Amino acid sequence: MSGDNDVSATRAVHERTFRTHDGVDLFYRHWPAPRTPARGAIVFFHRGHEHSGRLDHLPAELDLPEFDCFAWDARGHGRSPGPRGYSPSLGTSIRDVQTFIDHVSAEHGFAVGDIAVVAQSGALALPGAEQRRGLEIALEHLGNKIGGLPVEIVYGDSKTNPGATVQELSRVLEKERVHVLVGLTGSNEILAALKPVTDAKVFFIGANGGPAQAAGEGCTPYYFNASFQNEQLTEGIGQYMARQSKKLYLLGLDYEAGHGFGTTKKQGYAERADTFAFLFREAGVKPYAP
Repeated sequence: MSGDNDVSATRAVHERTFRTHDGVDLFYRHWPAPRTPARGAIVFFHRGHEHSGRLDHLPAELDLPEFDCFAWDARGHGRSPGPRGYSPSLGTSIRDVQTFIDHVSAEHGFAVGDIAVVAQSGALALPGAEQRRGLEIALEHLGNKIGGLPVEIVYGDSKTNPGATVQELSRVLEKERVHVLVGLTGSNEILAALKPVTDAKVFFIGANGGPAQAAGEGCTPYYFNASFQNEQLTEGIGQYMARQSKKLYLLGLDYEAGHGFGTTKKQGYAERADTFAFLFREAGVKPYAP
């Protein structure tokens, strides 16, 4: 089943469904390559709480006119059926992914070797790009003014690295003399930014992540967290897991948020300290080998 819908000004999008291994019809979007014949296909997977419509800007922004692009709404998300945010099991989700790739290959004529899969939850560059796009859209609606004052945006690239963060902050604070800092995604970047912004007396509005240090000994009147505290996401999960299982093995990223998530999860296992183990890998290193 298909239908055409020109949602994107630069890439036409087709709305379709495919049937999974267990007979459920899941929704997906297809952005055909503007330049034919297409050399291959790129498949996007949205983050756990989103849907394919949030990725509508990516096919045009990637500027790869010889590639078809695809993105689904996972079951329980967007326009796909099922209880919101729910999947029967990890195995079901894995089989859904395989069925989708098989469908793209069979229905649209791409060999599996010519299909690239891009997840939206691994690289911090992607949520950073979403923050930037959200700010630009908001300013467009506000006539490029905030509080009645015209806004000039200066961009920097923190590279998910504390050293690069401090270097970029030196440029935007000392050379560009910005009045407000907005953004940063990783907790390691946020912690690296606290001292420079405090010394410069420049307000910093964090858009993602909330390291515990910034709410405790590292608290500063110049930092405002518009997001969550990291531990909020896992404290309840840890307690639930402790009731459901006797053993815990943590696999995470070796940086502030990864350790914060792990610490709160293991709290539910405090009375069984010999039942959990940890494996932390360097952020950005893939895959997780055994």
